[in-house]
Amino acid sequence: MTMNSVGQDVLNAQHESLDATDALASAWSIALAEASSSNNSNNSRVSWGGRGKGGRGTARRTFQPRDIVVDSVNLEYMNDVSVTGAGSGGSKVLLNDAYLKLLPGRVYTLIGRNGVGKSSLLKRIRAQKIPGFPPHITSLLVPQEVFGHDDMTPIDILLENHRDMTQQSKASNNYSISQLEDEMDALDVDCDDYQDKMEDICNRIAEIEDDTSNNDDNNGDDENDTTTFEKRAQTALRFFGVPESTFSTPTSQLSGGIRKKVALASILMEKPQLLLLDEPTCHIDIGGILQLRRLISDCIQSNTTVVLISHDVDLMNDVATDVIHFANGSLGYYTGNYTDFLKYRKERITHRVKQASALEKQRKGMTNSIDNLKKKSSAADNRNTKKKLNKAIKSKEKKLERHGIEKNERGHRRTDQKDGGMRKGCINSVDASTRGQLSHKELMKLAEIDVGPVPDKAVQFDFEDTKCTWGDEPLVMVMDTGHGYYVVDEGSRGSIKSPADTDADTDTGITGITGTIPTTPNHLIFDCVDLSIREGSRITILGENGSGKSTLLSIIAGEISPSIGSVHFANGITVGHYHQHSVDNLLRDIGRSNNVVDDDDDGGGGSGGGGTIMVTPLSFLSQKFPSKSEQDIRGELTRFGLSPKQAGTNVRYLSGGERCRMCMVSMMLESPELLVIDEITNHLDVESVEALIYGLRKWNGTVVMASHDASLIRAMGGESYAIFDGKLRRIEGGIDTYLRVFAKYYHKPKA
Repeated sequence: MTMNSVGQDVLNAQHESLDATDALASAWSIALAEASSSNNSNNSRVSWGGRGKGGRGTARRTFQPRDIVVDSVNLEYMNDVSVTGAGSGGSKVLLNDAYLKLLPGRVYTLIGRNGVGKSSLLKRIRAQKIPGFPPHITSLLVPQEVFGHDDMTPIDILLENHRDMTQQSKASNNYSISQLEDEMDALDVDCDDYQDKMEDICNRIAEIEDDTSNNDDNNGDDENDTTTFEKRAQTALRFFGVPESTFSTPTSQLSGGIRKKVALASILMEKPQLLLLDEPTCHIDIGGILQLRRLISDCIQSNTTVVLISHDVDLMNDVATDVIHFANGSLGYYTGNYTDFLKYRKERITHRVKQASALEKQRKGMTNSIDNLKKKSSAADNRNTKKKLNKAIKSKEKKLERHGIEKNERGHRRTDQKDGGMRKGCINSVDASTRGQLSHKELMKLAEIDVGPVPDKAVQFDFEDTKCTWGDEPLVMVMDTGHGYYVVDEGSRGSIKSPADTDADTDTGITGITGTIPTTPNHLIFDCVDLSIREGSRITILGENGSGKSTLLSIIAGEISPSIGSVHFANGITVGHYHQHSVDNLLRDIGRSNNVVDDDDDGGGGSGGGGTIMVTPLSFLSQKFPSKSEQDIRGELTRFGLSPKQAGTNVRYLSGGERCRMCMVSMMLESPELLVIDEITNHLDVESVEALIYGLRKWNGTVVMASHDASLIRAMGGESYAIFDGKLRRIEGGIDTYLRVFAKYYHKPKA
């Protein structure tokens, strides 16, 4: 089973689960189908809008062709045995009655913890599965993981995406023209500015018709257009640094970084009205990130709306104009970049703490007053006086229960009608059934807790300290090492392996090639590498895609032997290796296990077949580490931010960040003293990256990593090396020096 088919199966299952819980999904699908099946342009509009049907996105009187405004967005996964492994009914709510607003020319960075549903939201938007979403908006999604195809080259990928975008643009233009014509018919002839409005609408229609004509002239259908397009495609690929030698190579044979660059190059061919970028910096090098910034800047100038999910703080701060915070089943909107959002959140938390302090002070005074009245009531001899005092006590107790934060988060005086009913911090905010079972003191305590911020235990990375020490002895010594592959003929190559790595049943150690083992490779990725890794050190390996960073890390981890040179490991050392494709390989391996067919079965297995095996983090790790108890495995999962509920969830339906944590748990259960990690932040959210930095800096072990996340490298400190022209060179000044030098000498032609 290929990674492409596994990923598509997971995506289809996710859409089916979300459709099953969306009451309007079937009606929205029917509306889209009816509009697309109509040959009459006047009847091709989607009949939708109004209350309970997705909001005003397609029902506004004044047509705004690029505004996206959708009310009541709901995302909810069914809670059945295929998803959670529990089958207890209910569901997992991602969004509940959320408000989606995206305006043209803005760059929205979508932030939120792993598993909240950020990627699911982008996938639903691209698949036109959100009821009420403007159907004429052209969109392009660059997914977090770009899978390869055995029968498609990078040029083919760009050609297919271009044709798809051309069809989307044509349908969008027809829809926009029909809406503008309706707006023209609705104009009041007696209005003073009738002529100006009519002229404005006519000009807008003319611009759209010109755009449609240009698309028809350059749709890539005939031979001349195809030749012209291929030249444009080659220019776009060169813009992102895709090697020309890969232009005719099936994408399944390309690295993850090159596949991601191919997907990004598609944007240069035909810019959509809505660009959805899900972790676009995953796997790509510094050069690709620099070109990505140029691409986003170009999209802003062309009035394209960009939605960006990223863990790269520097990228978000440089390009974002707005922040959308995905949390607690809703979407919060903030103007500015990620740093501005953090500043606002800090101010808001400080304000809440001050409010809580003032609230507690007021409550204490009211409680003392009630206690004094109770004492007076007990000492009173007069029956009428005691009755009046008891009445005053009950009145003050009711006032105390209603007492809460008097101002909302904006500093305005709070009202029940405008601020969602019960105010936070008051006792009446606790539901009636719970309130009836608690004493007055317990209610007061519960109200105090309700004001405080949410703890961050869910994003923690708690690395257990190592117990063995080697002193001054290097843990790993890489001595005059090189690695490469042997080129048999044009387009055919194989990597050199040592006899220890070669399977006994094969003739050579060259992948996919038989014959005599060559003594030395005729193409080295790198050579003359010397590196000493000492206990407690922090080392970062930098370099472009294809420079050999992952290969060098695999050599340091002891997974492959170098073509030339040698590597010495300290006696008794355990190395943990997190490969950049660990998360992807996990899905592939589970996909293979799910398609195992029993010999007695006539064709079960597969998705939904008799041989289907559901794998959870707990079952996977229990099988991999049979000597570990279930309690030990659950404890380690908790140390890395995976709750008991996530431990029993089907791995296929975990987010990329959750699967990343699972792979790290698998690595740490071996109790390594040296961690070799390759692009570990690819699937993590911003909060998780910050927690990872904290955990690694506190850990007493040794870390060697490859990463392009400048904020991670800067925070980790230590030594920085770069593979350049096949040599490993030390970078004095760390990542900032590398970025300055790279930006200065990285020249790419504009597409």
